[in-house]
Amino acid sequence: MTVEVMPQSFNYEVLDLETRVVVQQRTSEIRSLMKRTAQDAIEIGQKLREVKARLEHGCFGDWLKGEFQWGWRTANNYIAVADKFANFANLDTIATSALYLLASPSMPDEVKAEFLERAGAGQPVTHQQVKTALYSSKNQSAAKKLEPGEQHIVTEKENPYYGQSVTVDRADGEFVYCSTPDGTTQPLLPGWLGEQPPEKPKSEPKIDQKTQLLDSLEFTVGVKDLRIEILEAWIRRAVDEGELPEDLYLEGLELLT
Repeated sequence: MTVEVMPQSFNYEVLDLETRVVVQQRTSEIRSLMKRTAQDAIEIGQKLREVKARLEHGCFGDWLKGEFQWGWRTANNYIAVADKFANFANLDTIATSALYLLASPSMPDEVKAEFLERAGAGQPVTHQQVKTALYSSKNQSAAKKLEPGEQHIVTEKENPYYGQSVTVDRADGEFVYCSTPDGTTQPLLPGWLGEQPPEKPKSEPKIDQKTQLLDSLEFTVGVKDLRIEILEAWIRRAVDEGELPEDLYLEGLELLT
């Protein structure tokens, strides 16, 4: 089989013959799969894993950059998809970016199962849908950890209760209901609550133009005085050591008196 290898900066000469043939073959195959459907992403991840296993430590990153201009993050996304979804079918209704998100270690199993079920039923799955579900799941998990009676500070600047202390009443879904200082009960997101009052931005004292001008003049005068002191010290040393011609010696004495 003829392997088509596009121009690249990766140096294949450092590889032994067998490794070179396999890696070049996988490179060509990966290029042909880069239309990036879900199944293609899985195959790319599998081939990337194989290449990574064959190359010596430190060589895989050079190959990624030289052949595809990819970094480690892109390769790890593909490999994670291959590891998590190689045994699943009917994934082509899932957007590839959504597939990367579903394969991430932080994705709750129940959220992943929900979207795999949708894909199995032929329903399209977008990145935004998965992202929203993940955000909602994290809020629900955080809300469950808040106990009734706990007091917290509202740290969300756009909330009308920003900076005020509220008391947790109950958690309901991704919201936590809190009693506010005005006697009402309000739904808040767990991420809006903190333990410390928000820090007020420190305001720097304003400096008027007159003060700035005086400071600048004082600095200039100070530099000139320092230069004069250095010059006087040099002249005094030269005069004392008698290293000047007679005419300069007399001028130096005159300057110092």
